Amino acid sequence: MRNFLSATTSTCPVCRKLVQAKIYEESGRVFMDKTCLKHGHSKAMISSDSAYYKKALSFIKPANIPLKSGNPFKKACPDNCGYCTEHEQHLCMPIIEITGACNLNCPICITGGNTKRKNMSLREFKATLNKLIEYEGQINVLNLSGGEPLNHPQFKEIIKLCRRPEITRVSVSTNGLGLLKDTRLIKFLRDENVVTSLQFDGFSDSVYNKIRGVKLRAKKLKLISLLGSFNAPMSIVCTLVKDVNENEMRKILKLFFSKDNILSLMIQPMAYAGKGADFPRYGTDRITIPDAIKLVAGNSGGIIKKSDFLPLPCSHPLCFSLTFLLKLPGGKYLPINRFVKLEDYLDVIKNKPIFGLDKDDFEKVKKVAYDLWSGPYACIPQGKKVLEIIRTLLKEADKNKANARKLFDIGERHIKSLFIHYFMDADTFDLSRARKCCNAYPQPDGSLMPCCVYNVLKRN
Repeated sequence: MRNFLSATTSTCPVCRKLVQAKIYEESGRVFMDKTCLKHGHSKAMISSDSAYYKKALSFIKPANIPLKSGNPFKKACPDNCGYCTEHEQHLCMPIIEITGACNLNCPICITGGNTKRKNMSLREFKATLNKLIEYEGQINVLNLSGGEPLNHPQFKEIIKLCRRPEITRVSVSTNGLGLLKDTRLIKFLRDENVVTSLQFDGFSDSVYNKIRGVKLRAKKLKLISLLGSFNAPMSIVCTLVKDVNENEMRKILKLFFSKDNILSLMIQPMAYAGKGADFPRYGTDRITIPDAIKLVAGNSGGIIKKSDFLPLPCSHPLCFSLTFLLKLPGGKYLPINRFVKLEDYLDVIKNKPIFGLDKDDFEKVKKVAYDLWSGPYACIPQGKKVLEIIRTLLKEADKNKANARKLFDIGERHIKSLFIHYFMDADTFDLSRARKCCNAYPQPDGSLMPCCVYNVLKRN
């Protein structure tokens, strides 16, 4: 039996024109149903767990308003991007595509594999940074992407342009192959305090053959070892594809927990956009956030439970789910939400892509710690370990509370983060989600294009 939940604006999966859509639950799952006048009826599953879907919607938080909007409101959403004054969130993480060139030809490439896009000039990059700071004031995390960003002929100069007090941290999304050719780049990135955000889909060549088009297992493992030997901060980004690499999750999590220089794990259920629109699939079946949560919980060796994941209040709650883990003595980890009140936890992480150890949130974190020390958690053995770590963390942070970069460094030595980011495609596009997008691609004209709006509707 169908149970109607809501209505939204979506896209025809064939012509990409906007169409009206109904969202309903049936047999414990959530679907989107729509009809294009030219191409007819279509249906997509948007959540494999209707209970998760409905609960997630209760986590919507008031948005942070940017200092300045990119565009005045002139046309209906999404043709006025962006962000215009009607957008319902500020920008948490800009993703600057500095080049279209790439040394791989992935069958699932969300950008469409348009390698003819030109390299961004240093002048254009500097102007983009100026605009971002004009809009936001402070950029907590700036991501450089492509194409393959390491292919940019002036990559080092671009990194040096990011040495600005308004930018807390820079990450580079890369397949890593350029680091194997020139290991000096690893030292350069480490010395510049840049996070290497490494594409890593598993430990099997059959996986890489299917989703990257080439065998990469040995190269990826060598990269992990090299980055560890330099103690270079890194993140793992895993694209999770139905019936391809779900069985890799246990090994990926083991790697994540075993390496101190791996700060975070980003799991991205595949979006069938760009070249990925032609990737084989089976009806409406796909991996959604509840599936990824179940995989993580079932393969973490008891470290993480399904209840440890919460939607990221910064974005639309159906876009991200995450958990932060405090490092304990002996290499063990404990999800932070287990010992912090839910309202305090959400207040600290709202409107930010990282745990709230910046100068604005310092007093909030302090309050959370004081509540712990005076509460029942302090009386149990594990609680004492947690409190000692937090006491040490706060002492370090107190000495550096005027320096956002140092606070970030302190936090990442004690805390790992695990994100699930569910991009949309033409089948699952929901305009209500796009209006709360907090990740955007800055464009040459100074506008900020919400990621899924750009990937589904605007890429050439």
